[in-house]
Amino acid sequence: GRRRAGRPAKLAAAVKGRGTIPLSALEGRTEGLVVLTGGPGGVLGERLRAGDPAGALARTQQLRALFGDENVRVEVWRHGDRREDKVRAGLLDLAAALGLKAVATNVTHYATPAGRRVADVLACIRTHRTLDGAGTLLKPSDRWALPDARTLRELFADRPGAAMATEC
Repeated sequence: GRRRAGRPAKLAAAVKGRGTIPLSALEGRTEGLVVLTGGPGGVLGERLRAGDPAGALARTQQLRALFGDENVRVEVWRHGDRREDKVRAGLLDLAAALGLKAVATNVTHYATPAGRRVADVLACIRTHRTLDGAGTLLKPSDRWALPDARTLRELFADRPGAAMATEC
């Protein structure tokens, strides 16, 4: 799996912040790989936010064709941001309709809640902004930290399968 995964990665654009590989470049190279559908800024999240569930379904179908049903996981998260609720609900509906597993990842940006401040400063340095002028560039809470298993189970108490799918 690892060697096979490395070959497509070499096809990715060498632009910071862009690790996307065209799906066509993955054809015949996905054996043994599991794919996550992506976090809030991923293609499925963007399509659902734009009111395009058909587009989210089409992209999911592409992933299923490439990786197989058993290797596609629909990524969900809970950061306490109400704007994410509708997207997450759409993703969970999509997973249920297609018989795919949902996985609670929480799209981690730093290891501990205390790391939020460091992440904020680094984001400001990277974009040449001050903390006061960073606005929505910064995460709105420390819930983007890596949750322990107990916290993840609490966050997804209504979806225990999603939290359990995260534990290996």
